[in-house]
Amino acid sequence: MDPQVKDITLNGETRSSRAQSLSELLVELGVNETALVAELNGSIVPQTDFTSTGISAGDTIELVRFVGGG
Repeated sequence: MDPQVKDITLNGETRSSRAQSLSELLVELGVNETALVAELNGSIVPQTDFTSTGISAGDTIELVRFVGGG
């Protein structure tokens, strides 16, 4: 197995990722971080910290998008 690939839990599902940061994960997923909340291991991560917040094997990440409407 590639040592750069790690298993994480993303929105309740196990997946493999090469991302080293939350920002890289969003690029990998093709997700725009605008109007997005990220939680890493139970703690909300401010968007300003996505680039500096590392991802490790076994991490649990929840991504929630805000959707407007009414």
